[in-house]
Amino acid sequence: MWHKYRNKVTKLLMIVKAIKNNEDLKREDLARLCGGVSKQTVSNYINILRKIGYPIAYNYSKNGYELYRHDYTNLENGFTPDELLLLLLALDSLKNFSRRDVNNLKNKLLNFLPEDNRDEIQKVIREMNTYSTKKDENEFIFLAKVYEAIIDEKVLSIFYKSATSDKAERESVLPYAVVWKRDKCYLIAKNSNYEWPINYRLDRVEDVKITNEQKEIPDSFNLEKYVAQTWRMFSGPLVEVVLKFSKEIKSLVKDNFHVDYRSIENEDEEDFLLTANVRGLKGLKIWLLSLGENAEVLKPKYFRKEIMETVQSIERKYKN
Repeated sequence: MWHKYRNKVTKLLMIVKAIKNNEDLKREDLARLCGGVSKQTVSNYINILRKIGYPIAYNYSKNGYELYRHDYTNLENGFTPDELLLLLLALDSLKNFSRRDVNNLKNKLLNFLPEDNRDEIQKVIREMNTYSTKKDENEFIFLAKVYEAIIDEKVLSIFYKSATSDKAERESVLPYAVVWKRDKCYLIAKNSNYEWPINYRLDRVEDVKITNEQKEIPDSFNLEKYVAQTWRMFSGPLVEVVLKFSKEIKSLVKDNFHVDYRSIENEDEEDFLLTANVRGLKGLKIWLLSLGENAEVLKPKYFRKEIMETVQSIERKYKN
């Protein structure tokens, strides 16, 4: 499947080589070099390169990108991080080799990565091993297919059993990314039945097939921002909420809302208000109810009403 990486990896390497040879290239220059992609796509590519170890910075005096150091591991003629990750996962699926030989090979593969990037890859591998599918061998197969579809921008046909359903159903989705949160692996994908991305837990996926249908992942999709605004990986539209909290749980509240996407105001000796844009009101609702009288929803009104009705229903049950 490695030939599937060629298009995007080639563009990434073109950007690296161009910046090496011309340290005054702007985003529009790199966009033209990559075949006329958008400037946002170039920014996404540069962020990817930075994450995998390339020391790219923007030099404001030269008005262009440059490499700010040259003592880094050159990946251009080796493996891509995605390829290394898949290889490392494949090693975990090998049952007929000694663990010593497998671990030795893992360490050699990790040495292909920049030193700063190795800890992150190892963390991902550890997190991926915290969940399992019905058949252990499916773990690598499903992930490999998902990564292939993401890179090739192909629609996936998945057989998925949701938390609220007794049986799995076939769904067609465009995969955006794979993330690991709260000891679970999630596929973030666009289902045409919804206006917003859906977060699918991979341990609930029973089958994955790559279709021939090709769609582009929107340049506007920012994975870090999406995850930061998503509550406990519950899916849903982005909603602005205004919440009132007791001062005594301020530290807890700050820990649960990303600093870049919330604001705190009207703080006094007892309470404070928090405004944030979040996805997954169902998950937020569960958390707010667990705080009891220390939390109050002010906006949106329909969410406040929903919380009130739930509290009243709980009260009726305890009175009976």
